[in-house]
Amino acid sequence: MRESISSTPPASSSCPASAAERLARRARGDAIGRGEAVLVGTVDGVVEWTDGAWTRLTGFPLDETLDKPITHFLDRAGLERELVEFVAHNFLEGRSCTVALPFDTFDGRHIDVQLEVDRWRYGEDDTPRFIAVARDVTGEADGTNTAERGKAIEPPSRHTGGATALLEPIVLAAADEGRPDPSTVRAFDVHLAPAAGLLATPTEPIPEILGALLQASRAATDAGPTFISVVAGALEAGRSHHSLVHPIPSRGVAARARDGCYVEVHDTAPHLDAQALAAIRVGAPGPNARERAIARALSLAEDAGLDLDLDSTPGCGTQALLVLDRAAPEAARR
Repeated sequence: MRESISSTPPASSSCPASAAERLARRARGDAIGRGEAVLVGTVDGVVEWTDGAWTRLTGFPLDETLDKPITHFLDRAGLERELVEFVAHNFLEGRSCTVALPFDTFDGRHIDVQLEVDRWRYGEDDTPRFIAVARDVTGEADGTNTAERGKAIEPPSRHTGGATALLEPIVLAAADEGRPDPSTVRAFDVHLAPAAGLLATPTEPIPEILGALLQASRAATDAGPTFISVVAGALEAGRSHHSLVHPIPSRGVAARARDGCYVEVHDTAPHLDAQALAAIRVGAPGPNARERAIARALSLAEDAGLDLDLDSTPGCGTQALLVLDRAAPEAARR
């Protein structure tokens, strides 16, 4: 662990505090909304951003946390070195993990904390960073205890605060609203049979995100007649594309097939080149209406804490795959 966490902060950070805050609010806005402690830091273990929820949870003042190495407060909290090394190993391997641990706070309290650590990248900056979410689970009968510290546990859903509803009618209404002029497309197909009876969460962001994606597809028809398809359903193991027109190369969302569902918008217009895609992904598209609409959809998804996978490949067109959580039927009755 001493090899991956520095004992002193770096002279300067490549991610200013304002950018780190934006990353936290887009990536883990759900946790921030629940008042849980969220930290963003460098791979060297220096904390770049957190807020008052961290102080309320741990008693550590912000000036004892920000721009300080993790070891500054982990040692004060009495954590075992093996636990720290377990989290660091998962981080360096690119895996998220969730652990339960006892925590001695700065102001003398003894609490149990559930800690989630994810590895993230910010925009064009290739430097990996961590986002950690900590919450007080003292006294909760959640199947974890201090004897299990250092052992990964099942992470909670990212969308526990979102509304649950049938996916099919929401997508149908959005598709009708964003339907292109028949004279500009070769076909506009909406396939919702795979989503029949499927409950998804959260559903509030779906119409606006789909509206932006369909706006992008309509703009793409300026380059010539285009096939546009909208598909919704459950993710399938080993498959990260669902296009009914072209096979999109695999992009690794299959790991969420166990509890995931999707909405896909695909068009066969000329693909977006690497420069355009890079600009879209960092929220700096050019004046092109198609690119600006896709960038807006990505921003909306990030603000909602949702994954929106984007692929644009020669001969395959452009696919946007919005990944949601599947919900059990009883969730809709609560």
